[in-house]
Amino acid sequence: MDLNPHVGRYLEYSKMLIKDRFVYKINLLLMMAFQIMSPIVMLFVWTAIYLASGVSAINNFTLAQIITYFFIVSAMNAIAPNTAQAISDDIKYGNMFGILTRPLSYVGSVISYAAGHMFVDATVVGIPIIILVTVLMHISLSLYTWMLFVAAIILMLVLSIMAEFLIGCLSFFFIDIGGVATMFTFIMQFFSGGLIPLNLLPHGISQVVYALPFQFMLYTPAAIFTGALSSSQAIVSLEIGIVWSLVFLVLCTAMWHGVKRHIDSVGV
Repeated sequence: MDLNPHVGRYLEYSKMLIKDRFVYKINLLLMMAFQIMSPIVMLFVWTAIYLASGVSAINNFTLAQIITYFFIVSAMNAIAPNTAQAISDDIKYGNMFGILTRPLSYVGSVISYAAGHMFVDATVVGIPIIILVTVLMHISLSLYTWMLFVAAIILMLVLSIMAEFLIGCLSFFFIDIGGVATMFTFIMQFFSGGLIPLNLLPHGISQVVYALPFQFMLYTPAAIFTGALSSSQAIVSLEIGIVWSLVFLVLCTAMWHGVKRHIDSVGV
């Protein structure tokens, strides 16, 4: 079976979304401003903490590393896909039923949608922030570390897409997923290290957090970039993350089969 025509359709869909995303330049500028302001706020907060404590490092994490960490977290937040609401809208307004009759897989369409948005957000916000912090903080990483960092970003995107897919599909069972999505965002930000680096949490709490999949969505890429994870630790972390991605894949497959049965039950 020749898959090239199908791949071409998904690529065209992604290109269309990329063009559409660039139409709303003000939104992109506002997002860039927010993603830059967020780590700057954390810079002031953590500078005050370090000055008040009178120490140069907390758990071997220097102030420079903290600043770098939150800039990378901001870049990851910018790149991460936000497809749950789009899936919810497709379900709520009946768009999914029309899409399912087209010669395109809905799951493939969701991935194309995420890819288009991630490309724009990475180009406009994510990569510039990474370059900015690399220059300003005089970061010098080996090629091997850069490769681990990129691998961590790819893992983060894969897990994020699947997590967003699971949340979006909940619209078949909830009237509105706004509350669920907000709760997930808060949980994800805390348990992934978006609010505080996981290695600064109390030992008991950190052990629980490390057992969850959220660390791979923000902490792991940022920890690799800042040197909080050594190369050997990063490899182990990525291997665990791959296992979690397989678990998420099983969950997404089960959820999609449940959704399709629900669609079939109403005669669509």
